Amino acid sequence: NARNAELRLRWGQIVLKNDHQEDFWKVKEFLQDQGKQKYTLPLYHAMMGGSEVAQTLAKETFASTASQLHSNVVNYVQQIVAPKSS
Repeated sequence: NARNAELRLRWGQIVLKNDHQEDFWKVKEFLQDQGKQKYTLPLYHAMMGGSEVAQTLAKETFASTASQLHSNVVNYVQQIVAPKSS
């Protein structure tokens, strides 16, 4: 149960890439524990590029954490989770 943010980011990316749903809660927990753009955006990209379950996780996690994120991070995550078609 690493507390190092870099390790948690990398682990989350591996979990999402392999659709290891048993550990999706760890990704959600990490996103709830911190809000740095450096760690947040790659995980949302991975979730939205993943399975339907991962995409649902992204939307639910963002809905529950948006209020604690910096406004710039909120804008970036919104573009990932619900991109506006041009």
